[in-house]
Amino acid sequence: MKILIELPTWLGDTVMVTPAMDNIISHYNKPEITIIGSFVSIEVIKNHPKVFKAEVLKKNYISLYKIAKNLGQFDVYFSFRSSFRSRIFKLLISSKNKYQFERSKYQNRHQVEKYNDFINDSLSIDSTAGKLQIYGYNIANSKKKILGINSGASYGSAKRWYPQE
Repeated sequence: MKILIELPTWLGDTVMVTPAMDNIISHYNKPEITIIGSFVSIEVIKNHPKVFKAEVLKKNYISLYKIAKNLGQFDVYFSFRSSFRSRIFKLLISSKNKYQFERSKYQNRHQVEKYNDFINDSLSIDSTAGKLQIYGYNIANSKKKILGINSGASYGSAKRWYPQE
């Protein structure tokens, strides 16, 4: 099963995609994942054991066209971006099934839940969101303490865990 996943542009958003991506991988038998996105988003995901290939997307439309044509055929395409540029890219991709995140459809919940709900709706499944991951570095088994700081992201309230969670 060849799967293409377009990652969010920003580092924090990409980390928040990891539970949804794990649910995609769990859903398919022997997935071969190709990821595309910004340099920083690729760095978070590229060491995942199911990632076969990683491509950095440039912002200009000519390179978008070239990358889409060079990637080849996919069984499934998921985009975690809702931009106009991503909609154009979706049209250029050769895939039997295409799914694109719609920001307006998923509101009033944490970003991790929005991405996971998008995958649940796309695949008609009911998977819960697991833990956040940075592949290549095992946070859960680390003996070192890790501190994450969000110094001010756009749409910050969608990315904030409340004290009761």
